[in-house]
Amino acid sequence: MGTFDSFIFDLMPRTLVLASMGSGTTSLASELRGVGLQYSHDGVEGEEGSVSWIHILQLLPYSPSKIVELCESWESQAWHPVLFAGENGRYSKLCGPDVGDKYSKSRECWRGVCGKVLEGNMGCGNSKSKRKCDVVFNETVAVVRDPIKTINTLSHKFCPNQKKASSSGQLRVASVLLDFELKGLECWEGWARYWVEYYGLLLKRKVKMHRREGLDVCKLFTEENAVKGREKMSAFVSTGKWDDGYKNSRAGKKKKKKLEDMGEVGKDVKELWAKIKKQLEE
Repeated sequence: MGTFDSFIFDLMPRTLVLASMGSGTTSLASELRGVGLQYSHDGVEGEEGSVSWIHILQLLPYSPSKIVELCESWESQAWHPVLFAGENGRYSKLCGPDVGDKYSKSRECWRGVCGKVLEGNMGCGNSKSKRKCDVVFNETVAVVRDPIKTINTLSHKFCPNQKKASSSGQLRVASVLLDFELKGLECWEGWARYWVEYYGLLLKRKVKMHRREGLDVCKLFTEENAVKGREKMSAFVSTGKWDDGYKNSRAGKKKKKKLEDMGEVGKDVKELWAKIKKQLEE
């Protein structure tokens, strides 16, 4: 038995929509729910799929040492084993909600099962992998937002008064997940490196990408997966252009880093963004 008990996920076509933190994933999940589809955000409860940044774990090579590191790196607004185990999964039933302090029984229980939860969800989403994910998605697509907006949003949100990348808990988790070094980097440089590593992996895995700005949620699905067993799809409507509110946000009003200000990592962002835009145009 996997970490999630519900049999329904074996019967319904489910889509995993991957996008980095800071890409409007919360609003995208809301848009999908708004047209009648059951999508979770950074979780596995959605009967028809999930919009998530952390589930890129399924596309990574299996690594026991990385599992240990991730299980030692819980941070608020970054990740928790329940995002893979499910709020109604057997480990959640065993440990209960993790609402206590770090010494609570529920926290100790989650520490004990963390490795098992990740064991069943790492390195299993690659078509060439022989490993089977505990939480199965039939299709994986990705959404990408303008990298400058994404990087500035993340820097403002997670490093408001911090200059060093290592001072951000969320960034430390991201660096463990995607294997990049934070030493000597300022916070905005760390988030730029995160963006490059995240979307570089998606490009390498040949995951179909969609631009977040102006996205019609209908386009996230293949025709086969969109209509198979889903009468709800008849309720699909174009959601129009997505307004990320960036221009009037605090991040948007602050002095923003530009690619030319980012040195070597800025060059990497620019090069990868060009490749992604080329795919978006195809």
